[in-house]
Amino acid sequence: MTNSSVTQLQRKKINRFVLSVIAAALIIVGCSGGTPETFSGQDAALPMDPTIDGFAFPNFGEQDTNEFLGAADLVIMFGPTVCTDEITDPCRPIAEAAAWAMMVNSARASGHCEGFAVQSALRFDEQAEPKTIFLPKDTNVTRALIRGFATQFLPEVQKETTKWAKKSLKEKVDALIKSFSAATPDTDSKSLAEPYGQAQFTAGLYTEVGGHALLPYAVAFVDETTARISVLDSNWPGRERYITVDLAANE
Repeated sequence: MTNSSVTQLQRKKINRFVLSVIAAALIIVGCSGGTPETFSGQDAALPMDPTIDGFAFPNFGEQDTNEFLGAADLVIMFGPTVCTDEITDPCRPIAEAAAWAMMVNSARASGHCEGFAVQSALRFDEQAEPKTIFLPKDTNVTRALIRGFATQFLPEVQKETTKWAKKSLKEKVDALIKSFSAATPDTDSKSLAEPYGQAQFTAGLYTEVGGHALLPYAVAFVDETTARISVLDSNWPGRERYITVDLAANE
């Protein structure tokens, strides 16, 4: 795939993300309490492989790259309206766009895990070539990861984040199973044959000291109330990682 076609792919997929929030955030948060209950969950998985569909290099912070979210990235994400007089070459971002980019760049110090999750999901759904594992850590790939990272600050995504944070773990796991098991009705992607769905969700794990974004791709029930969620984890490239959740205790 040429650099030009990579750019076209990113423009197409990120625009669709902005419009339909196909990678809405799934917040995995725990809280104690609840009455023991039996769930009739069914295992489900996408044909995703960490050694193929994840990046070969690990998550990195802002200090590990000279790249940043710039005017060209804003044009890819939002179109010419972010530029003064809608002139894109060169683009001089309007004040609101420049302030938003500055905010995003200031948040990149600890890493780009959301960008890794979003880009892995988009490339998997597109069945893009070359496979993600073969992508180098070059300028184009790094800028795409930064754009993916930036999507978490979009109002549409933050609205979805707030919505999912209020739901129970059972509701979140049920949503994952449904997304893995069937074609998504609001997308025209025909890349994956039935019965597989799409990578529609990222998972955010939050503690008092920070957070981390992961890409769920499978749910397996250990017993009637315990589910194991397999995830792509950018801190552990090529490794099988998972989250275990107790649906009865909601934690």
